[in-house]
Amino acid sequence: MTFVLQDTATMLRRNLLHARRYPSLTLLVGSLGRAGLGEAVEQMGYAPVFRFTAALGLVAVAFVLLEWVRWRRELAAAER
Repeated sequence: MTFVLQDTATMLRRNLLHARRYPSLTLLVGSLGRAGLGEAVEQMGYAPVFRFTAALGLVAVAFVLLEWVRWRRELAAAER
């Protein structure tokens, strides 16, 4: 039982580290892509660029959900 608690605590610390790191990377990508997206808005209009960035956001959400499922399975396996 102690092993499970230590393993769970380690996973929680790792996930908290990632939770602090990923938002800053998201903001960095937004900052770096701002000029290109601004040009795309001027050339194609707002709606297509909005759909493109929304699709990119959905891809990111899908990866987060996959990581969450993987983490839950790892946690369930550690508890057995």
